[in-house]
Amino acid sequence: MKISMDNILTIYRQNAASQSVKREDTLPEMKKEKNFDEIKISPAAESALEETELARTLSAKLSAQIRQEVSGERLVSLKERIQAGDYGIDAAAIAERVMLTGKGEMADDGT
Repeated sequence: MKISMDNILTIYRQNAASQSVKREDTLPEMKKEKNFDEIKISPAAESALEETELARTLSAKLSAQIRQEVSGERLVSLKERIQAGDYGIDAAAIAERVMLTGKGEMADDGT
């Protein structure tokens, strides 16, 4: 078979013509069909989002409690009670605070 530029151009034009017919056939179908992305959030992901929000809330509360300033009078009072040996530690209140139940508020007298 002899290959010439005329043969190549003829084959190219035939191929291009058949491709344009194929594209025109699929265009109306593509116009009718509306393709949209869809996001589905699984129950596990929703639970993780709730847990993350809970962690942020607890973190904010803890941060606020840590930043509270203690009065100088209270520090002096605690120091004196510790030196005198009459400062008692409420283990239940500490455990409740550690577990973040919020019930274990420390009394003003430190017990």
